[in-house]
Amino acid sequence: MPAARRYAEKTEVPESKSKVEIEQLLIRYGATEFASYWRENHAAIGFCLRERLVRIMLPFPPADDRAFRYTAAGYLRGPRQQKEAYEQERRRRWRALILVLKAKLEAVESGILSLEEAFFADLVLPTGQTLSEWFAPQLQRLYETGALPPLLPGLPPAPEERRG
Repeated sequence: MPAARRYAEKTEVPESKSKVEIEQLLIRYGATEFASYWRENHAAIGFCLRERLVRIMLPFPPADDRAFRYTAAGYLRGPRQQKEAYEQERRRRWRALILVLKAKLEAVESGILSLEEAFFADLVLPTGQTLSEWFAPQLQRLYETGALPPLLPGLPPAPEERRG
């Protein structure tokens, strides 16, 4: 079975053009602030929409990742081809981010989701953390202790829970 194609895997759209497209998209949906930044292993965008601050991280794989050093057939790429493969993946991820943003923003605009529902994990708290950064350690503790709420509240406890 052939491998599934990845979204925008052959895109030639430069990262800079994708960032401009994101900014224009956010303006169209009513954002009042926008910022972007990057480091070697990730980029991020931030925006204010309906008085909510949102920050979305865009992780990049390491430039020396095996996926860039070797072709799908297992042949070693030269330094120039490795760099091209890495840059292609970065461009692809920017395009995928646009797709995610378009879907979430349109879902909010159409009344399918609230802004909080669509961007819950990426909402910025007064501490500067996103909700996902703040909640992830707590969620891990819940899983470790087994103190999770029932999947369907209101149902009687499972037999093993009644014995307790």
